[in-house]
Amino acid sequence: MGVQIPPRALGLILKSMKSAKYLIFGIIGIVVLLFLGFWLSRASRLNPTSDTLSPKSEVSAVDHNAGEAYLRQNISTLSPESAVLGGTFYVTSITWLDDESVLVEYEDGHIALKAEAVLEPVDEIPGGIKIKSFQIVE
Repeated sequence: MGVQIPPRALGLILKSMKSAKYLIFGIIGIVVLLFLGFWLSRASRLNPTSDTLSPKSEVSAVDHNAGEAYLRQNISTLSPESAVLGGTFYVTSITWLDDESVLVEYEDGHIALKAEAVLEPVDEIPGGIKIKSFQIVE
């Protein structure tokens, strides 16, 4: 003869095994998530993506806001053409061609001009800008 388990006890055993199964799956899931998180953080430290800026590119990049502000403030002195009838030049449009080159459209109310400017950061001054070239284009 075998051991007889009362039906009530059998029900409790099956119920506790079911909850133990969920507990085991939960623990395994947490371990897998922790491992994935560790692995991904380690992989990103070993293989930085191209979106990460190197210290050199952070220093040499022209700050677009600073560049546009410099052009707007100094357009009259940068322009090789003089404003007519005592007017003053003002910028109407700035289009960035690449990280350092812009197309500047400006006018004084009588004549409208376009110029291509090449800007360069001044490393000693945060946000400092220097104009490498400024040429009127047709």
